Amino acid sequence: MRESKESKAIIGFLQTLKHGEWTGKDNFDYHKIPVTVFSMEQEGADDFNRIYQWGLKECANIVGWTPSGGISKSTLFPRICNTRVLNTCVEMTIILRVGVWRIQFASKGDYLEENNGAQHIPGTRSFRTFKAECKRKGIDLDEYAIENGKDVKMSIESPLIKCADESYLDQVFEGVHHVDFHNSYPAGLCNCYPEFKPIIQRWFEKRKDKPEYKQMLNSIVGYMQSLGCCQARWAHLSKAAIEDNNKRVRELASRIEANGGKIILYNTDGFWYQGDVFHGEGEGHNLGEWENDHVDCKIRVKSDGVYEYEEAGVYHPVIRGRTWLDRYLDRSQWRWGDIYNPDAEHIIEWLFEEGIGVYEQTDNVQGH
Repeated sequence: MRESKESKAIIGFLQTLKHGEWTGKDNFDYHKIPVTVFSMEQEGADDFNRIYQWGLKECANIVGWTPSGGISKSTLFPRICNTRVLNTCVEMTIILRVGVWRIQFASKGDYLEENNGAQHIPGTRSFRTFKAECKRKGIDLDEYAIENGKDVKMSIESPLIKCADESYLDQVFEGVHHVDFHNSYPAGLCNCYPEFKPIIQRWFEKRKDKPEYKQMLNSIVGYMQSLGCCQARWAHLSKAAIEDNNKRVRELASRIEANGGKIILYNTDGFWYQGDVFHGEGEGHNLGEWENDHVDCKIRVKSDGVYEYEEAGVYHPVIRGRTWLDRYLDRSQWRWGDIYNPDAEHIIEWLFEEGIGVYEQTDNVQGH
């Protein structure tokens, strides 16, 4: 087939990006395809859309996904451009005779910031590493896999991200402290399935020297319940880990309340509370133990997942994801009250027929 000028330009651009080789076989491993991340900015959206529009016109869009998230032998080769919305990004999988690509539209800046500049490690790679280490310990994770993962996923308790009382919203509280459980989801997995503890404990001990272990600890539980990546075949493991975390967090919150403390806000594996600094059973620095990692702070909660606090005179805004305000003001320069700035709203990505759009989130926008 003779390539159009536009097609030649797109393929030339693709070859400047990270990619793998197409071997001519129909059973290669999707998880080993190198990933390119286009940042969630207008330039990244323009590049993503340019390839996406070309793929709509020039390529087939049919990929058969295996239960483990790979590409099945039934997939039509060799000219595929498949786009799907995953939990943390929109991803194109491109298969041509000259190479194979995975291109993601995601908030790269946030990821690097949260992981101290460490290179992104996809959840699929984290789980493959975990699975291989389990295998070396005589644990076959395939024997744990279930067929009703979607149903189990639907029954998983939501993460504990909520203001303890709606009347606390927009109020300023002083003398507030924060409790954090160390790698609580993986610890919950160990509590429910002790056979995994030697592996997770080793990763936990290495996480400070090797940031990739921190990433992998944070991602394996989420991967286990992912429909897009593995058809949630290990959702029951994820469910057990999350429920164990939520139980321990609630139990500690109840102990602090019994001691006269006031719970202000839950944030997944910890919470903010007002009162005397609490010490007691389970406190420590080991896997699954808790500690007061912030003390004597001022805090104000805007919504369940958005709040600001000051500690020792230093201001910290907490908003998941990127905002319009981030585009022109680094968060290190934000000041008290900036979470209420109209520009401090999430930027969300959306998949239209035309491609990716970058929009400000409003009350009448529904999740995607």
